[in-house]
Amino acid sequence: MFKNFIILSNIVFLMLFNFKENEVTITMKAPSEVVAGTEFTVEITIKKTNVDDFSRFQQDLPIGLFAKIKDQAGCAGGDFRFQDQKVKLLWYKGGLPTSDEFTIYYTIQVDPTVQGTIMLGGQFAYLLDNNRQTAEITPQAIEVTTGDIANIDTTKIKKYTTDDFNSKTAPTSTDVKCFRKKPYLNDKGEIMVDILVEKGSNNKYGKIQEAIPQGFSASPAEDRTDVIFTFKENNVKFLWLTLPSQSKFVVSYKLKPIGDQNIDSLDIKGTFSYVANDITIPVDIVQKDDLNVTGINPTDATADIGTKTKTGTDTGTKTKTGTDTGTKTKTGTDSGTKTKTGTDSGSQSAQITDPETGVNYKVQIGAYRRNLNVSYFTSKMQVSEKVKKELHEGLNKYIVGSHGEYKEARDHRVNIWDNTPIDDAFVTAYNNGNRITVQEALMITSQKWCK
Repeated sequence: MFKNFIILSNIVFLMLFNFKENEVTITMKAPSEVVAGTEFTVEITIKKTNVDDFSRFQQDLPIGLFAKIKDQAGCAGGDFRFQDQKVKLLWYKGGLPTSDEFTIYYTIQVDPTVQGTIMLGGQFAYLLDNNRQTAEITPQAIEVTTGDIANIDTTKIKKYTTDDFNSKTAPTSTDVKCFRKKPYLNDKGEIMVDILVEKGSNNKYGKIQEAIPQGFSASPAEDRTDVIFTFKENNVKFLWLTLPSQSKFVVSYKLKPIGDQNIDSLDIKGTFSYVANDITIPVDIVQKDDLNVTGINPTDATADIGTKTKTGTDTGTKTKTGTDTGTKTKTGTDSGTKTKTGTDSGSQSAQITDPETGVNYKVQIGAYRRNLNVSYFTSKMQVSEKVKKELHEGLNKYIVGSHGEYKEARDHRVNIWDNTPIDDAFVTAYNNGNRITVQEALMITSQKWCK
């Protein structure tokens, strides 16, 4: 009896040990005290174990703190951005470092007007078996002491206390609804299930999960590039890393009976989950016998990512000649359209990007609050190709190249790194001339991310 107890205890210990070994964790190293008007470095160590899918690190910063990177090595292969007071690092499928544990680091500038105690936390979100998982940083308090305030308007000083960083609460979901039309037979005799999502203003991650009875298999009603469909262990899943832009959209799947099954025996339960304030909120899917989805075409959700309009005008597909507006060098990288002398004269001080259709990948070589003449990059930064400027999120951003393939843009970025002093250039993506994330572009074009 005692021997059996010892064996059982060892088994339990080994199970717990293996669980700990495979657990995804995230830790932060930051100073406990900083002086207003200075900057400090944050180091984030992520133990990812077996994770190698789409992943994101995010950290919210209080007003008065600004994040930046000093070199690409600090990104660990991720796509760094700081906007809306959020630090974000994105990794695409296969893009995480190969080691089980890695460290990212960046610099935070503290405005001279900040005082008091701030709290820094953060979250590492990742996909594991097509399920969204998160690992949280234990929040750390940082005391911001007064710096040189001789030239500061003291009425504008922002004083923080720990009460300003209370835990976030989930918002109400009254504007988010999800309905299922009662399963029916289409004109081909197939069992169809239509789901109407009213997502409101939510545009981040979303997931539909439906449990169907034994005796049926499921498949998507149509091939779509904006959503991941899986069917496993009688669970249907639709997964969006970024929800469609429409406030309402429809997704559908087909059920196939295995053996002698009756459509009347179908009892489906499901939820639609979305993210708000970094909290996953589930909404029950309500079945309606008389749900009318005829006015909401399922392809509406992809109308802005490459499908044709009702008039037949292609709003996203490439022409036979592609969308690359520049000539290519012998190495295959885009060297941009050049003037007769081979360099951009820089006279277009207010040049903007041209109207475009479809998905394009470009390389951003700079972003500034002040309005720089594009000749700065040719004369000072050794850029020997056409530089275009666009105003985006309050910044003047400078772009080179245009590619239909992500790999070509990646090679172009490396070419910039190797042949100019610019070491922080990165790939950007556009759909019909509008900026989107590279992650969205890869999903739209069904391309693979590569280092």
